[in-house]
Amino acid sequence: MGIATLLKKINNPSTFGVIAPAFPADEKKIQSGIYNLQKDKHKIISGEAVYKKHLYFAGTDKERAADLNNMFKDKTLEAILCARGGWGSLRLLDKIDYKLIARHPKLLIGYSDITFLQLAIWHKCAVPSLSGPMLATDFAGQPDPFTMKHFWNQIYNTNDIYEYRVTEENTEIWNPGSAEGVLVGGCLSMIVHLLGTPYSPDYADKILFIEDVGDAPYKVDRNLSQLKQAGILDSIRGLIIGRFENCEAEDNLKDQVTTKIVLQDYFSTCPYPVLYNFPYGHSTRKFTLPIGVKGRLDLNEKIVVINNIFS
Repeated sequence: MGIATLLKKINNPSTFGVIAPAFPADEKKIQSGIYNLQKDKHKIISGEAVYKKHLYFAGTDKERAADLNNMFKDKTLEAILCARGGWGSLRLLDKIDYKLIARHPKLLIGYSDITFLQLAIWHKCAVPSLSGPMLATDFAGQPDPFTMKHFWNQIYNTNDIYEYRVTEENTEIWNPGSAEGVLVGGCLSMIVHLLGTPYSPDYADKILFIEDVGDAPYKVDRNLSQLKQAGILDSIRGLIIGRFENCEAEDNLKDQVTTKIVLQDYFSTCPYPVLYNFPYGHSTRKFTLPIGVKGRLDLNEKIVVINNIFS
């Protein structure tokens, strides 16, 4: 991975491509998300596999990878929205045309299983992306105002930086201090599954951000232990811990440790700044975080500062 690729600033309204690289999304929710975007004059172009089904995926691996490659190649598109996550993106990593993406960089938007694609593309191409809302899960129905505000305000930001005061939410500062570095992260379990593959990025001197969903505390512990044994937790400059949704103990372990206690065991005495319960992850209310963009985690001033992804 070399110097980050500068992305071309997108227009307002924009032209978005839509892909489903993992599980298929509910068709009604896809249409609802498209309708909401089109109301604001955005143009939507759907990939050929978005409505397909194969096994439990939205089309075959070849079809889903082709959609991704074609969306990057299409010069009429300004950004790519993923329909939903689930499982399946990891199967595509050896079918992605990384040289094509490096020649035609554009913004890829999604989270959860999409973490696989975003980290691989950052590692192979130095093309940044946004870990943010998806078409069928966040733009459909009545989109959350907080989620939309911090997505669109970054997409169309005309300033050099985007600043967020962490005291606006129920966050906790576990370790004060300030750190600068490139932000890299996503869903914890996806980060761990990439280790040992040729698609896992370098986390040294980065500001890491993590979240997850549906894992019992001991599973979160196992994933964090793997990051620690891989040397990652000792190499980063700062940490943003997002929401760990539905990560309670299993019924027969209710009297044992919680996920928060597990996280505290790893991070409460770290030498770098640590922010807990940041509004990011598998919740309706989510802040959009970039992968591959410089930022500052300043917990003395209680702010997160993110460089403009287009500059």
